Amino acid sequence: MKLANEVQENFGHIIWRSLRSVPPVQEMLLNLIRFVSDEQEKDLPETVDALITLLIYYLREHRCLVVVKLSNVRKGKCIKTFQGHTKWIWSVVFSPDGQILASGSEDETIQFCFGR
Repeated sequence: MKLANEVQENFGHIIWRSLRSVPPVQEMLLNLIRFVSDEQEKDLPETVDALITLLIYYLREHRCLVVVKLSNVRKGKCIKTFQGHTKWIWSVVFSPDGQILASGSEDETIQFCFGR
């Protein structure tokens, strides 16, 4: 959380996400859209593809910092910090089981992060 406190004034939204206890992808997308839209988005689409499109729209419209960590919350210990892109990340998607995170970047690469 130190990072979030240090950079919060530079971003409209900070999304801090752990890969532990990830909800179903549709639920996670709904929660993220509600957050980045400041609860303004009421009539949300039903399909995962449409939700991803809407989330990407909001992430492009607002300056957002997205931090993904694999943590052991009970022990308060970070297990893994995902790194690899050298430029801004433009898209992020979780697999339906929440075990794989794929991210696409301005550096023209796709990174895959695997849980467990």
